[in-house]
Amino acid sequence: MSAASFTLRDPRLDQAEAPYTFFLPDPRRINALDVGDSVKLIFVPTCEGTKWSAERMWVEILARDGARYQGSLDNSPEDIPGLSSGDPVEFESWHIIDADFSDKDKNRQHSYPRREYWDRCIVDRCVLDDDVLVDYVYREGAEPTEDDDKY
Repeated sequence: MSAASFTLRDPRLDQAEAPYTFFLPDPRRINALDVGDSVKLIFVPTCEGTKWSAERMWVEILARDGARYQGSLDNSPEDIPGLSSGDPVEFESWHIIDADFSDKDKNRQHSYPRREYWDRCIVDRCVLDDDVLVDYVYREGAEPTEDDDKY
């Protein structure tokens, strides 16, 4: 891995700009990560002339020390010169945009609700469970019914 070929984006900034469409994993899910699990990070190329401004790729965790991790890139970058599958990657817990446990039972055990806004939407079950695309969206203005209504 070339030290200058990429940086890791801070996804907290993306989430702050788009809180309804850019989600970060529940902190309890991140805290449960261990060696052998996989995480998705946002890699930003540091050289000119690349096709993409960033690539989201999976990294297998090889070591963990608190909130600091060492891993191995588990994808083949499309357009980040000097970076290849298997290269070492060092990152921190706040870089993580998704997590997948090697133990599938652990995936179910640490599956926490991620989308608070779903509580305010009416959506057909096929959109949630069967990946059917939404063709039409209708939005109503807020009508708080109680003084402490945060929606």
